[in-house]
Amino acid sequence: MFTIFFCQCRVCSLCMLLQSKVEQILYDALEVSFSFDQDIDEFWEYLKNELSTEEAKNAKITDEIEGLSREYVEDYSKLVNGIEGLSCSLELIESQACLAVMDFILLHVCRMSVSSMYSEHISAKFS
Repeated sequence: MFTIFFCQCRVCSLCMLLQSKVEQILYDALEVSFSFDQDIDEFWEYLKNELSTEEAKNAKITDEIEGLSREYVEDYSKLVNGIEGLSCSLELIESQACLAVMDFILLHVCRMSVSSMYSEHISAKFS
């Protein structure tokens, strides 16, 4: 069998697929007996068609990968913006809750002070 590598990674699924396809074509070529120039020309056309088909598949896969990469970047950006928005909303809610608690405490402190002052005033008036 033939060993042809298209890139140095030797792991890339696209390279492995392409390598497998080329090896299959070369293997098929060994089984063909070329008796006339016409046979060679026909086989050459066959190889060119196979190459065109594989290049078209490769271009389609590349387009899909680029599209998915763009979607990933856009979705990630939306996610980050959404998280930042939620964080701001949470901070606002927390600050409003703190203000509400402070208002509640101040209101009760003021009531207690007014009540205490009134009680002292009444006590002083009747004494």
